Amino acid sequence: MIPKFNNKKVLCIGEVLWDNLPGGTMPGGALLNIAHHLHNKKIPVTLVSKVGTDTKGIELLGHMKEAGLKTDVIYFDDTLPTSEVDVNIDRFKNIKYSICEPVAWDNLKINMKIVDFAGTAGAIVYGSLASRNNITQDTIRVLLSFDNVKIMNVNLRPPYDTKELVEPLLKKADIAKLKEQEMDQILGWHNKVIISEKDKLKWLSEFYDCSIICLTKGKNGAVVYNNILYTHPGYQTETRDNVGTGAAFLAGFISSLISKNTIQQSLDEACANAALTASSDGAMPEYENKDLR
Repeated sequence: MIPKFNNKKVLCIGEVLWDNLPGGTMPGGALLNIAHHLHNKKIPVTLVSKVGTDTKGIELLGHMKEAGLKTDVIYFDDTLPTSEVDVNIDRFKNIKYSICEPVAWDNLKINMKIVDFAGTAGAIVYGSLASRNNITQDTIRVLLSFDNVKIMNVNLRPPYDTKELVEPLLKKADIAKLKEQEMDQILGWHNKVIISEKDKLKWLSEFYDCSIICLTKGKNGAVVYNNILYTHPGYQTETRDNVGTGAAFLAGFISSLISKNTIQQSLDEACANAALTASSDGAMPEYENKDLR
């Protein structure tokens, strides 16, 4: 069954940061990237996060405003710095992230304004990384108690990739997006040895009671499991870097599904969005939907 969206409004909660890339510094963070792509696709999106009162925090907030994102629930923290991540990309386009802590988004406390936004959203998008700290983790868990579609961006970054941290969040998800390595890591938590890709996804869907699981496979495209397996070979493109392609994929899938397209159509949109991002520098290229084909 496909989860039912009560409306098109989406609430994203999680990390916002600066990606220190080999070619320069750019705004990033999975949830900021997702919100950016949803906004580009005319989906009404609100992002909940926190930045420091330092210069980088003020600049990051300014970027979000210039991009047209709502900043009503982007808060300042006067005790912790704005998040930065060092991104190293090897000659095969593989990415390694160095994520500092603690940072401002580790200290995101619940309040009634956030609760009000969550109560009126048709969907909530969250990830595992932002739950590394108990304060933000508690806030996310409160928001996951609402009656809307829960969408998890599985983002397993050591050492914040333990079963104890990730599994409770995954059990709340109606839709989850993960990579092949992440799928196998989760299966390993339960000592599952399953050969076929479809059977792996079927087990994950049934064990976590998750209606839709999206699996991204890099140059081999992506698949979606929703009782049956939907496949896509991906779009060939000249890759500049792979930073933010997973977030772009998920935002493309969400925006299409929330607009009442089929799963296959939504998978196509997701792959096109990921390819466009891979062909650009950084995680948040400017584009219009006509640019996707």
